[in-house]
Amino acid sequence: MVYELVGIVADINSGENQKPHLVSLINVGPSSRDPNAESQWHLFNDFLVRATTQEEALRFEPSWKLPSILTYQVKTHSHNIDDSWKENLDPSLLYRRYSTTQGNPHTFRYLSHTTEAPRPGTHVAIDAEFVALQREEIEVKADGTRETVRPSRLGLARVSVLRGSGPDQGLPFIDDYIAISEPVVDYLTAFSGISP
Repeated sequence: MVYELVGIVADINSGENQKPHLVSLINVGPSSRDPNAESQWHLFNDFLVRATTQEEALRFEPSWKLPSILTYQVKTHSHNIDDSWKENLDPSLLYRRYSTTQGNPHTFRYLSHTTEAPRPGTHVAIDAEFVALQREEIEVKADGTRETVRPSRLGLARVSVLRGSGPDQGLPFIDDYIAISEPVVDYLTAFSGISP
């Protein structure tokens, strides 16, 4: 059986005063429906996604870039896309009431079964608000530099999904709070608008 490399997670060490972090390098070529598609490597670094060369993706330097995870796929499975899950979607989930709150019809309204059924190309906007479940731990070194020992951990607290077009553009059809079983250490109210 022949395998091909389709993804790498690399440990990046940017320097003495920087904490190492992980980046992903993904070859999106094998997931194309076109069997003649060539390798197309992309770098995923936090919120940055950019195209990169195969040479750059596969170059490792022991001093700053080491592979942590290598992902392979059976070569005969390249370009085989299984979209059968799309045929089994249950859109009734979009029309159900999950919250016990009524909602003002000028600031919120459920989708209409007849006039607003989602189709390919339907635009929506998603907004998520988070609360802190664990505070960031920072260590200050003798030279005054700060190092994050443990990053903060966030939990989802609210999700809003808005219509992206049409006469009710911007009007939410999902707007709900999320129950969190863990203790909240900071509601981040100034940013999230969430309060106890």
